[in-house]
Amino acid sequence: MAAVRRRPRRHRGDGAKVSTLLGGKALQYFLGSFGPSAVVLIDPEDEEALHLIELPTLQVDFAVDPVRPKFAYVFTEDGKLNRVNVLAGKTDRSLALTEPCSMDGHWSLPRPRIAVAGDEIMVTDPLKSMIHVVDAENFEAKRAIAVDGHALQHRCRRRLRRGAREPLNEQEPRFARGSHSAGF
Repeated sequence: MAAVRRRPRRHRGDGAKVSTLLGGKALQYFLGSFGPSAVVLIDPEDEEALHLIELPTLQVDFAVDPVRPKFAYVFTEDGKLNRVNVLAGKTDRSLALTEPCSMDGHWSLPRPRIAVAGDEIMVTDPLKSMIHVVDAENFEAKRAIAVDGHALQHRCRRRLRRGAREPLNEQEPRFARGSHSAGF
């Protein structure tokens, strides 16, 4: 049985803490959010286990690459997909994909999300009803896929499933179709 060792706390002074964690598949590491504008690499075998990576703006979503284990991806508020080199412990490339989006507002508001499969990275763009496809090998945009429908707030989706025809407030749409968990 492995021993559990407590790591000393590192404080930035802004109340940031490690939350959502994803684990590397071929390399043993963890990537976690650390406050609104940083991610942290955790190497369980390293005495200095936490490696902080500051981001240019607030993070929106992140994912690890199961095929290219030395890379992870972080989408930031400025509309860019940032590639993190896990071995170097820093971002090495950025690619502008969407208009800037805001992390202000309710957690259920539609925001871009990342999925990695094989040689492609998919980034949803709920405001434009598109999915951007990025070639993971050369980290360049390949194409965009139009998606029918448009993004809805979580509360509004629930009301539409129950048959409500009126919006909850003036900012919410009266009618939408094609909504599903990917933000559309």
